[in-house]
Amino acid sequence: MTYANRINCDSVLNKVFSYVAKNNLHVGHTECLVYSKFHINTDIRNLLFRIVPNSIHIDKGQNKYFGECLTKTEYSDFGVLSHKVIAFHSTLRKMKELRDVYMINMNAQVYAPYLIGNRILSPFNKINRNHYQYEADSVIEKNNTIMMWISIFPRHNTPHLITGRALIDATSGRIDSICFKTVYDHLLHCNIAFKFGSTGITSLLPQNANLDMSYKLAGNQIDLSINSLCTYTQTDSTHYADSLHKSHGKDKYDITKLGFYKTDTSSIVRSPNHFDSLHPTPLTTWEDSVLSHKKGISVKKKSLPASYINSLEDIFLDRHSINLFNTHAQLTFPELLSPSMFRWSGKRGISIQKRLWFTLNTSNGISISLKPRIGYSFRQKQLYWTAPLNLHLFPKTNGGFEITAGNGNHIYSSLQAKEVREQMKKFSNYDSLLHVFNQYNFNYYNDFYTRGLFYFSPLCGMTLKAGTVFHQRNQLNWNQEASLHGMKRYYKSFAPHIEMQYTPGVYYYKDKYEKIPLNSNNPTFRGSYERGVKWFGCNNRYERMEFDCSYRIDINKVRSLFLRGGCGFFTNREEMFFIDYDNFSFRNMPAGWDDDMTGEFHLLDRRFYNESNYYAMLSASYDVPFLIFGKLPLISRAIDRERIYLNAVCLHALNPYIECGYGVSTTFFDGALFVGAGNGTEFELGAKISLRFFDNW
Repeated sequence: MTYANRINCDSVLNKVFSYVAKNNLHVGHTECLVYSKFHINTDIRNLLFRIVPNSIHIDKGQNKYFGECLTKTEYSDFGVLSHKVIAFHSTLRKMKELRDVYMINMNAQVYAPYLIGNRILSPFNKINRNHYQYEADSVIEKNNTIMMWISIFPRHNTPHLITGRALIDATSGRIDSICFKTVYDHLLHCNIAFKFGSTGITSLLPQNANLDMSYKLAGNQIDLSINSLCTYTQTDSTHYADSLHKSHGKDKYDITKLGFYKTDTSSIVRSPNHFDSLHPTPLTTWEDSVLSHKKGISVKKKSLPASYINSLEDIFLDRHSINLFNTHAQLTFPELLSPSMFRWSGKRGISIQKRLWFTLNTSNGISISLKPRIGYSFRQKQLYWTAPLNLHLFPKTNGGFEITAGNGNHIYSSLQAKEVREQMKKFSNYDSLLHVFNQYNFNYYNDFYTRGLFYFSPLCGMTLKAGTVFHQRNQLNWNQEASLHGMKRYYKSFAPHIEMQYTPGVYYYKDKYEKIPLNSNNPTFRGSYERGVKWFGCNNRYERMEFDCSYRIDINKVRSLFLRGGCGFFTNREEMFFIDYDNFSFRNMPAGWDDDMTGEFHLLDRRFYNESNYYAMLSASYDVPFLIFGKLPLISRAIDRERIYLNAVCLHALNPYIECGYGVSTTFFDGALFVGAGNGTEFELGAKISLRFFDNW
C-alpha cells in the first residue's frame, strides 16, 4: 500500500470541504492589480474564424504576437464590483484589450460552488461532490508540510465539469494549487493553472494564473498563452452582505458608505514603456526584440484593395466604438451580421431579426441610446420593427424620456372578437375553437404606434412612467363589403398612459450624478393603466389595466427558478376598440430573461391573443446545468444548460390553456420541445430553435 493510500483521500477531501468554515474565512472585499503577459500564435487560412463575435482581423498565414496588460479588479461578497484596464499594448495592431472571457479566470473561487464565473462547478465545494470522482495520486513533503496530489475526474462529460489535479495540504485541507482542462463554448480548449496563497484570506485567492488556450475552426488555429501575477493591495474578511441585511433606516441598502465604488474615467495607457518597471521577470530576448521593433518603426500602410476588404469585414463582423467631441462621449454600435439573427419554430416558421444599439455617454451622467430591432417572418410575410430612443437627461433622479416607434401585429377589432366569442360559447374542445377561427372571415388591421413617456425614480428600485400612446391602424384588405358592415378603413387612438415598476430591497451606490442599482433578492412588481380618449380626431375609447410580478430564485447558486404571474383586462368596452395587451401578446421579436423562450407561449394560436377581454397568466422556468441529456454520454458535452418550461393562461374561451416544454442551451443554439393543450383536450406538439453562436463572448 502506497503512502498516498495510507492517507485517506476522503478524509482530505472532507477537510477541504470544511476548510473555509473551520478557519472562519471569508472574502469580504479585495482590490487587486493583475499584470498579464500574453503570446498569440496564429495560423489563419480563411475568414470563417470570424463568425465568433468580436473576433478581430488577423493577417493570413503564420504569425506571432506579444502583449502586456495591467488590470485593476475590485471584488466584494456582492460580486465583482469593477474591472478596469489601466494599461495595455500588443503587437497585434487591432487588439485593444484582453476579452472578459479570458480575464474572468482572475476571479477564481476554488471553494465556492462555481470555480469560474457561473460556468464551471468547483470540485472542492461539497454541493458538487456527486458530480466528480477523486483519486489520490501521491504524497510529497513541501516546507515541512505533508501535501497530497489528488486527481479530479468528471462523472459526466459536460462543459460544466473539469479534469485536473490539485495539490492539497493533507493536514488542514488548504488547496495550494490546481491545474485543469476545460472547453469553453466547445471550441476554446483551455489548460488553466492557479497558485493560491498560504495563509488566512490569501489562501482563498489566486496569486498566479497560467492560461493556455487553443481555438481551432475550419482550418484556422489561434493559440493564446497568458501568464498573470496578482498583487492584492487590499483584502478584508468582513461580511458586508450580512451586515447590510441587518442594518436599518432608509439608507440600509446604500453601499456607498463602504467606499468600494470609485469612479475612474482615466484613459487606457497604450505605451509599452509603461510596463518597463512592472515586469515581474525580465522579458525574453524575442519579446524584447519585438518591442524594440514596434517602438522603432511606423505602421506600414496596406494596399487599397486589401485595406478596403478589411474595412468591409470590420463593418459587418465587428462591434465599434467611436469617441466624439471628447474622451467621455462615445458612440457604440454592434456588428451587422451574426448567426444569432435566425430563429425557427414549427408554429411560426423561419424568422430573422437583428438588434442594433447606438449609445452616447457624456461625462456629466447624461446619456442617449437608440436600440432599434428589425425582424421578418417568412411564414407571415410581415416585417416587424421597433425603435426605442432613451434620453437619460436627469441623472440625479434617474429621469428622462422614452420615445418609441414601431409596428405591431396584424389585429382584428373588438367587434369581430365579440362575434367570435358568441360562436365559441357552443364549444370547449380546442380543435373546435380553432375551427371557429378558421371559418370566420377576419378583417385584419396593421398597426403603427408611437409611445412617449417621461420616467423618473423617486427611490432606488422604483420607476414611475407617464405619457401618451398613439396607434394608427389601417385595414389590410379594404373592400365594399367591409364598408357596408359599417367598418372604417382607418382607426386612430390616443391614450394617456401611466406605469409603475417596483423592486423592493435594491442595493445601490451613489455615483457622482445618480444612484446606480446593483441587485435585489426580491420580486419585481409592475402595473400599468391606459385610457383611450377621443382627442385629436381619434375614434377609439377604451380602458386597460395590467399587473405583473416576476421573480428569479437562485437555488444553491447553480440552479435558477424563474416565476412570473400577471393579469390584464379591458373596461369601458361599449365602443369599438382593439384588444391589444402589453404583457400578453404574440411576440415576433421576444426578449426573455436568460433565453427568448422563458415566459412565452409557443403553440397557442395567435388569434387567441386578441379574443378575450381579460387574461390571467402564470409562467415558470427551471434552469440547471444538467438534468436529463446533460448526464448522458456523448450528448452531454454539447449541452450548456437544460430548462423546464411551464406556462398557463386563462382566457374567455380557454380555462385554462397549458403549455409544457423541455429545452437545452448550447454554444450554437437554444432548442426546445413543447406540448400544449386547451381546456384539457387535443394535445399539440411543437419545437423552436434560436441560433446563438458565442453570445456570451
